[in-house]
Amino acid sequence: MNILKDKKTTKKRKIKLHKFSKKKRNTTKRVGGVKRKPTPLRSLISKRSLISKMSLTSKNKKMNLSLLQPPINTSLCVQPNEGESQWEAYQSIFADIMNADLYSAYSILLKNNNIELQSAAPNTRNTRTNNNSSKISNKLIYYKEPASDSVDPSTHYIAYLDGKEKNPYWYYQAKHTQGFCQMFAYFLVMDIGRMNDIGKMNDIDTFKVVDQRTKIGITQFEELAHNSQLCATKSIDLLFHNDNKNVKERFEEQFNTIVNDDVERNKFGIKEGTTFQIYINHFKNLNTLKNVKYYIVDQPLEDWPPGPNNQKLKQKKFFMPLI
Repeated sequence: MNILKDKKTTKKRKIKLHKFSKKKRNTTKRVGGVKRKPTPLRSLISKRSLISKMSLTSKNKKMNLSLLQPPINTSLCVQPNEGESQWEAYQSIFADIMNADLYSAYSILLKNNNIELQSAAPNTRNTRTNNNSSKISNKLIYYKEPASDSVDPSTHYIAYLDGKEKNPYWYYQAKHTQGFCQMFAYFLVMDIGRMNDIGKMNDIDTFKVVDQRTKIGITQFEELAHNSQLCATKSIDLLFHNDNKNVKERFEEQFNTIVNDDVERNKFGIKEGTTFQIYINHFKNLNTLKNVKYYIVDQPLEDWPPGPNNQKLKQKKFFMPLI
C-alpha cells in the first residue's frame, strides 16, 4: 500500500513538474553560435512604427523645403518677380504710385487732409524743430530719402502729430521693411483722438501696436500680418471715398502710365491690357490674411538670422506652419 501511494505521489509530482517545465521552458535560439531570445511581437510592432514615423518625418522635412515658396495664382493680372510673394507684387505697385512727388496721388491725399509733407536730408535724424516752429502744421509727414551710398534704396516715411514722432516701425510695420510705410504714416498722423478734419471718427485703434524690441514670435508675426492686411484694405478704400475723387483720378493716371510703358509694366509683372479696376479688384481679392503672411514671413524679422543668400530659411520653417 505504501508503495502504491508513493507511486501515485511520484506520478502526481511528475505531472506537476512537467506542467511547470512546460510553462517556463527555455525559448532561446542560437544565432551564429550565440544564444538570443526571439524579439517579442510588441517590440517588433513598436520598432516598425518608429521606422515608419522616421521615414514620414524625413519626407515632411523634404516637403517643407519645397513649400517654403509662396503659391502663385497665374490667372491674376500681376505676376510676382522671383523671390517675392504675389501680395507683395500688388503692394509694391500701390506703394510706387503713392510716392512723395509733388503731384502724386499721395501728395494730393495729404493736401486733402491738411497734412504737410516734408523731405528730410539723407543720413540725418528726422526732427520737427526749426526756427519757425509756429508755422509748422500739427500734422506732418517726413520722408527720408536714402543716401547715395545706401544699400537700401527705399524711402521711409515718419509721421509727426503735434510734435510727437510716430515712426511706423515703432507701431505697426515690420522693422526695416518697405511695405506701406507711407500709408502707415498717414494713418498714424490722422489719429488725433477726436473727430478728424472731414468729420469722420477715426478707427486707428483697430491696428495693433507690435512689440519688436525682442525676437519676433508667433504673436508679433500674427499682429504684423493683421496690420499689413488692414493697411491695404484701408488704403484701397481711401481711393473710393467721396472726398478723395482727385486722389483716385491721379492714382489711375499713374497706373495707366506704368501699364503703357513696356519696361515699367514688365518690371512690375503687370499683364498687358490690365486696367486700373482689374488691378484693384484682384488686389482686394488677394488681400487675405493667409496671403499677407506669405509676405511677412519673407521680411527681415527682428532677431532672425537671414541665413545663406538671405533666404531666411529658419524663420520660414518656423512660421510657415502658421500659414
